[in-house]
Amino acid sequence: MFVAHDWFTHTSTVSATARHQINGLLAGYCANVRDYAQHSLGDHISVCVTGSLARGEPAVRTRARRFRLASSVDLVVVVSGDNEASRAGVEAFTTSVLEMDRDILTRVYVVRPGDLGEVSGRFGVDLRLRADVPLTGPVPEHIADPLIGTREAFAELVHHLASIYRGDFAPATDPWSAKTALEALRVLALRDGTRAQRYSDLLHDRGLDAVYDPRIVANLIAARERGTALPVSAEQIYETVVAAACKLFALPVDERGLLDALHTIRPGAHLLDGFQYAVLAATMILYGPRRLRGLAASALHVAISALDTDALAEARPFVTRLRRVSPVDFTRGGAHPDRFLYDHMRKIYREYRQCLNEHLLGSSPVADYLGPKQVSRA
Repeated sequence: MFVAHDWFTHTSTVSATARHQINGLLAGYCANVRDYAQHSLGDHISVCVTGSLARGEPAVRTRARRFRLASSVDLVVVVSGDNEASRAGVEAFTTSVLEMDRDILTRVYVVRPGDLGEVSGRFGVDLRLRADVPLTGPVPEHIADPLIGTREAFAELVHHLASIYRGDFAPATDPWSAKTALEALRVLALRDGTRAQRYSDLLHDRGLDAVYDPRIVANLIAARERGTALPVSAEQIYETVVAAACKLFALPVDERGLLDALHTIRPGAHLLDGFQYAVLAATMILYGPRRLRGLAASALHVAISALDTDALAEARPFVTRLRRVSPVDFTRGGAHPDRFLYDHMRKIYREYRQCLNEHLLGSSPVADYLGPKQVSRA
């Protein structure tokens, strides 16, 4: 009797019925992936899984009394060579898997064998979790075992705050989702040497009891896994994000102190650092208290002005235009400055995301990407 692989080993609220249905769906999906890989790539190319499926905690939603997979399927193709034949094979495989099931969001990442030792961040951590069980092909060798430090944790927090700037897939109307709250909690649970933290691990972290009641944490996990109602307000999530960011900058919880820290970014900063600082400042402009709007706008201006524009490509004109906006403009009221900020951050985000992906995939690690500058104050 065929038994589908259980992809839900670390979820805490997904029903047995939903698991059975989605596992069956994914069994067919994975069989098709293997067929397409065999046809387009050959049996010497590995296709692995990363992301929430690798962690065993995908999300589901209900539609027309049927369950559907709400998490993306993140596939990693480990392919050597960069000739016309290998590129054509990867392109054919990618086209096939992207088109085979429109109800499943699939992302395909290509990693060279020589870059596996440089993969980093949550991408690298999740990849390592299931790299020894590829969907097809041999087990990849020499995969990095990344740690999640302040730099990587800040990048993940910013990833959710920047969801409003995404242009490729359903940009959020605001950043205050269950995942943003849970990511902030993962930061607050971060300890020296911490490895992959699944969202479900937060249920057992008593160090978070001072932040949220354990029942609220459980309901946040349910909101992510099943789309149930958020148990906290947008204001509470904002406050949790501020607390998390303060921890990453080694500060006591204090919005003004955090904004002061954002002013300390070094001149000539890499896009990865500069944009992350700018996203946090922009979040505090758009959603923080009005009394700090001017200081937040100043932090944004400093972060954008610190960027090394010589290293930028398509983002350069948008950085230049955003630099010309005075912080005072954000204190005068009206929607125009906020809209201008949103439009330009969205354009800069495209190059930022490409650069971050290349860093995480190990193809172009950024040596001068430093993360939050810790400026602990007495």
